[in-house]
Amino acid sequence: MIKNLKVYRFNEDALPLSNNGELTLYFLGCGSAFAKTLYQNNLVIIKGNTSIFVDFGNRAPEALAKVELNVSNIDNLILTHSHADHIGGVEEIALMNRYFYKRKPRLYITEKYKDILWNESLAGGCKYSEKKEGKYLEIEDFFEVVYPKKIKLNYDFKEDRDVSEIEIGSINIIFYRTKHIPSGYKDLKDFQISYGLLIDKRIIFTSDTIFDSELLDILVKNFEIDAIFHDCQFFPGGVHASYEELKTLSDNIKSKIFLMHYGDNYSTIIPEKDGFAGFVKQNFFYSFL
Repeated sequence: MIKNLKVYRFNEDALPLSNNGELTLYFLGCGSAFAKTLYQNNLVIIKGNTSIFVDFGNRAPEALAKVELNVSNIDNLILTHSHADHIGGVEEIALMNRYFYKRKPRLYITEKYKDILWNESLAGGCKYSEKKEGKYLEIEDFFEVVYPKKIKLNYDFKEDRDVSEIEIGSINIIFYRTKHIPSGYKDLKDFQISYGLLIDKRIIFTSDTIFDSELLDILVKNFEIDAIFHDCQFFPGGVHASYEELKTLSDNIKSKIFLMHYGDNYSTIIPEKDGFAGFVKQNFFYSFL
């Protein structure tokens, strides 16, 4: 049982993007990249009058419409890496806000990742929409780009995790590098850029990562972690942590873990029996008091 956590179902007409000040996580979806019934693992963080969308996959516009919102409701956006289930809906955010709603959402992104995101993913659908003074558009024409500040955590990291921090309204976000793609590597320098998040220094959101117990141990040791939202797959190998690997974690860490980013074939697995907090559920709020 996780202390100071209230979990409850969404049952309003439209998803509220503000609350009384408690740190709340709401998942637009909780599924893996190719899940058909769970949407995709995209998150909304809500605290007081601040809301942050974390990732926005190709099915996210549909998931957002289900809770009677649209891309004009997105003020703050964080993107963790460039797989389609995490950024596939971002073109809609860019184009609809520029040409229909006439506004710029804020995009919080590291300088290292910005050019990769634009040049390798977004430019093809956005850059050539128009010319300004003889030049094609850039990412700043669609978003107010905000860089988190590079910081140094003097912990036991064996590699530079490219840690940075920013305050977004009342919410503190720490970015740290994860090991996700390509498969088969161990050293951080061999992986493409992807990030996990430490939210208000109390919630770990892994986004996508291979099994990385050393990182979890360090974060749990040095922060008062209330809960861990960890991606999970039900088969070995590849670019995600497997269920069997996660089962080897200490009882203390497992008891804090809600599993997310899982496949449609989850119904035969009961994570609580293996010491986990459970599966993340769609249409539920996770509110930390």
